[in-house]
Amino acid sequence: MKAGSSPTQISLAELTSNGPGGNVYFTVTGIEPSTGEYVAEETATNRMTKVWIPCVPVESTETPKFILYSTTAPTEADVDGLMLTDTHTGMIINDITGLGREEKDLLRSSLPEIDPDDAYIFEVNRTPAGFLKYTGLMLGGLVLVVGGGAWILLVHE
Repeated sequence: MKAGSSPTQISLAELTSNGPGGNVYFTVTGIEPSTGEYVAEETATNRMTKVWIPCVPVESTETPKFILYSTTAPTEADVDGLMLTDTHTGMIINDITGLGREEKDLLRSSLPEIDPDDAYIFEVNRTPAGFLKYTGLMLGGLVLVVGGGAWILLVHE
């Protein structure tokens, strides 16, 4: 509901100083990793399932307030590609899914210079769900409720 149908173009400097406003779907330019460090969750086979990269506006020395988040960068080469790209399209997910307590604790212990509660968590390549998806979910739920009620009333003895 907070995402426009197409991404709004904005620089990271503008986003961190002015906030996202009413939209959470952006193409953000001028992104630079703050230190070159990142935090990742890995599987037993060393494939990364989640990656967080603290970023700042290009040529900035401010404290990072923006975290690139990806679930589609399973290798070091993929993470390097994210870090070398200064423009990304995706969504700020703070109000949509946010971070779990364990994820926040992991970020706080690994990246003490950034506060995950105050930073924008930006999921790379995430797009807004369309009207059809929401309609399908609502209708699917309605079918399950009606079917369950019918089963209880008619079949269950």
